[in-house]
Amino acid sequence: MSGDQWIALAGVSSGAIVGIGSLLFAYFNGKAERAHGERLARSGRLHEQRRAAYVEISRLLERQRLFLVRTEPFLGPKPAPPPPLNDEDWSAVSGQAAVSPSQEVRSLLSEAAERTTKFEYAVHDYRQEEARPRAAPDEAGKSPRQTMDEARDRALKSITAAQERMRKELEGL
Repeated sequence: MSGDQWIALAGVSSGAIVGIGSLLFAYFNGKAERAHGERLARSGRLHEQRRAAYVEISRLLERQRLFLVRTEPFLGPKPAPPPPLNDEDWSAVSGQAAVSPSQEVRSLLSEAAERTTKFEYAVHDYRQEEARPRAAPDEAGKSPRQTMDEARDRALKSITAAQERMRKELEGL
């Protein structure tokens, strides 16, 4: 083969290599873009699903906050606490709370529910002691009122922690 033929062969070969390389690049780039698009769509659906669930859960938490603040308030009378949720509303929110949130949010919600229940017990004890002629302090030297108010504060803080975590998660999705 002569020098010109080698140059022609090199030109044709390099053109073929560049063409095949372009096809391979386009194939893999398209595949990566489709996967990226699928991840974005999945993330968008997760965000919307969690957002809807977190709005409903937060609505329930705000209702609990009203209950905590309005039950046996320290500074005088306030409006009555909201009535308990009916079974249908409770089931709907509980179902969302069981499926949609992250494990961390589920844990915070459990903690808020547990602390609210402890507050309810403290209210019961407070009311029992107030019905007696003189309320006695407990073993730790706290009055039933102090115990109830501390339980209220812990429950309110746990509600705030759960809501803050939900907001943070939504920002990250």
